[in-house]
Amino acid sequence: MLAIGFAVAYALILLFARFFAHVIIFPAPAPTYAAGSENVFFKLEDGTDIAGLYLPAENSKYCVIYSHGNGEDLGMIEPILRTFQATGVSVLGYDYVGYGLSKGKPSEKKLYEAADAAWKYATEVLKFDENDIVLFGYSLGSAPATHLAARHPNARALIISGGVAKGVYAILPWNIVPWDILNNVSRIEKTKAPILFLHGTRDRIVPPRNARMNFAAAKSPARLVWLDDTGHLELSESDGYWTEILNFIKTPTDEKSTGNIVR
Repeated sequence: MLAIGFAVAYALILLFARFFAHVIIFPAPAPTYAAGSENVFFKLEDGTDIAGLYLPAENSKYCVIYSHGNGEDLGMIEPILRTFQATGVSVLGYDYVGYGLSKGKPSEKKLYEAADAAWKYATEVLKFDENDIVLFGYSLGSAPATHLAARHPNARALIISGGVAKGVYAILPWNIVPWDILNNVSRIEKTKAPILFLHGTRDRIVPPRNARMNFAAAKSPARLVWLDDTGHLELSESDGYWTEILNFIKTPTDEKSTGNIVR
């Protein structure tokens, strides 16, 4: 009877994950911004409009394609994007399907389609060379960022901040779901570009095990930086965070290493 009870409970968990996981993973907020002169728009192959924010930096050779976290949109991450611009790096942020001013219903598939559209805009409209594009993913954004990195081996670098290894590992220390949800590990294994991982040691939203798994999966040169006593929402405010990022953009690592930033 106990075995039957466990089997039923497991089946119910799987049913919940199959039909409701997208609601938990993609809690798109109401738009926090209105379209302005710096906003750009591009389309998915099915014609869905995707909103972006392009902030060019004067004489910048590099462009960061920034993939944001869940529960965020361009209005909320604008200060982060302007930090890139202020430090001399052009940046293209974009909203996922159903987020901000982007149309449609969010899903994992549409997440990657929006990333592909952002890449196409950066290379075909903004005319950045693939070798000068840095892929940046924060939290949920680690998935579209690794998606692009696996598809475009000539990208300059991949930077993952507070990223997941697989969707289930953000919640549990083991995988109980027999299908992939936000499987970054498999894409990191295929990535040719140098990778920088940044993760807080006190992250309770995406536990540190995710960074360890991602770093272990990397076949390309990679650097894992632990931000001591830092939580998931505090990463960009941590001492040394921006220094690590800007140094990596200028000179990506050619070896595998770890480091710590002590607050």
